[in-house]
Amino acid sequence: MKIALSNIERNPFRDMKRNPIDKEAVSDLVDSFKRNNVWPNVVVRKHPAKQGKFQLAYGHHRLAAMKNFKLKESEFIVQDIDDWGMYSAMVDENEAGRNISSAVIYENIEQGIELLEPLIRKCATVEEFELHVP
Repeated sequence: MKIALSNIERNPFRDMKRNPIDKEAVSDLVDSFKRNNVWPNVVVRKHPAKQGKFQLAYGHHRLAAMKNFKLKESEFIVQDIDDWGMYSAMVDENEAGRNISSAVIYENIEQGIELLEPLIRKCATVEEFELHVP
């Protein structure tokens, strides 16, 4: 689906201050795109609260490269992804990165705890929790 880049927001679990965009990685992607004219799969979901907006599941560096390349819109894969799926996509992207820092590891853990904490509070036993874990 073709989507304006201005309508795409970050993954809600990605902390851009703790895990910022790597300018060198973006530059490498721009060079690759110039050579190959390929913008690999970037997945988004419809924003749960903002009509016409989308949230990026993964591909923050690719999106930054598209913007750096001065694209206004591009093709995106739109999937129905719940919050757990968005969190999992972020963790997978973080761990696939070239440099996994302690800040990235901390982000993965902190966001996972935030996502699971409401479920933990609802469950009276470990067994009940295990029945509801995504």
